[in-house]
Amino acid sequence: MLDLSAKLHTLKGIGPARARLFLKLGIEKVDDLLYFFPRDYVDLTPLNFKNSTENKNGAFLCTVKAKAYTKRIKPGVRISKLPVTDGKNDGYAVFFNQPFIVNNFYKGQRLLLIGKTKKIYGEFQINSPEWIDFRDVKEVPRILPVYPLTKGLSQKIVRKTTKNVVDSIDNIEEILPEVVLKKYSLMSLTDALRSIHFPKDFNMLKKARHRLAFQEFLTFQLSLGLVKQHLLGTNRIN
Repeated sequence: MLDLSAKLHTLKGIGPARARLFLKLGIEKVDDLLYFFPRDYVDLTPLNFKNSTENKNGAFLCTVKAKAYTKRIKPGVRISKLPVTDGKNDGYAVFFNQPFIVNNFYKGQRLLLIGKTKKIYGEFQINSPEWIDFRDVKEVPRILPVYPLTKGLSQKIVRKTTKNVVDSIDNIEEILPEVVLKKYSLMSLTDALRSIHFPKDFNMLKKARHRLAFQEFLTFQLSLGLVKQHLLGTNRIN
């Protein structure tokens, strides 16, 4: 069983150096990671380049049209361009100062590119996208969490670490009484923590947010009540 009070470096794949990076985000223990909520979410419902909103994250189901190529545009700056098509429109995935990245792609490869589109000189471009290779996954998630980061930590690392923890939790001790959960139709704390990180759909995300917000508000109200009782007791003594 996963020990939520354990230091983060006890997790598989988290060495001392990476644990120090997580500490910069305020994450010292496994429990801290569970309550390190995403700052945003990307809807992975595939779009096409033409119908996308410029400068807004989206997901694009693409096929690689040709081998990527790299060129230097000025001293110290190289760009690698990967020609792709969404079936209706052609475009490019563009990477900066990562010439090695072209080795990940081949003609005919099916990818889900995740990023922001721009139209530059009549060309659709996605700069520095994340990507999902359909050879590597059994099922593409519907929603992708986006976490706050610090230098040295990528979204992939934070997601993978969080996913390993979320998949390992089981029946976290409930804070709210059963009668409250039923009265207000709230999901369990375990389900809420799973769904706030990796929701199956936006309805589950909404329910998770509602449950956790309810808990936070109730805790705040109870704290105010205790402070009020303390002040009243102090006044009586005086």
